[in-house]
Amino acid sequence: MFQHKKDGHEKDDEIVKKAAGAEADETVESESDDSALAECQKKCAEYLSGWQRSQADYQNLVKETASRRQEWAAFAGLEILHGILPIYDHLKLAFTHIPAEQKKINWVVGIEHIKNQLKKFLENQGIEEIKTVGQKFDPALHEAVEHKDTHSTENTHSTENTSADAGQVEEAKSSGKIIKKEISTGYKLNGKVIQAAKVII
Repeated sequence: MFQHKKDGHEKDDEIVKKAAGAEADETVESESDDSALAECQKKCAEYLSGWQRSQADYQNLVKETASRRQEWAAFAGLEILHGILPIYDHLKLAFTHIPAEQKKINWVVGIEHIKNQLKKFLENQGIEEIKTVGQKFDPALHEAVEHKDTHSTENTHSTENTSADAGQVEEAKSSGKIIKKEISTGYKLNGKVIQAAKVII
């Protein structure tokens, strides 16, 4: 009878041990699962961060490429405009030499219409003529090629050099000299000077 009780206690102990072992195994397995989950979450965060950086780099590349294309297009357009502006200048100059009595002739009127169309085209491209005669001299917009003394009929510039010297330009700038004559037209492109106006002050 005692032996039977002993055997019973031993079996109970074995059950308890197995239960404890199983619980321990479950704890280890749970900790292992938690560790694997944490590692998985860490990798997911790394992958997400990498993907976000790649997206940001791609968006920056797209913007940079678009900006470069605009620069190339603007450069190409500027080259074309630089070629057109002298033609427009010569066309304007030619009209200044047409006698008044001939300005109503049909072919003259037709050519003038073409000139005006060309002017409109240039304006649509952002080209703006720099104002000169009657305006104050501005070295950022104008280039003084001749300086006339208001107290003398003679030019103060050297016959060997048609450009006004630095002292005369500085004097014109500081004294607010008024431009007397335009030698060649100056132009701005979208507000930026691309060709200074040559003037007499």
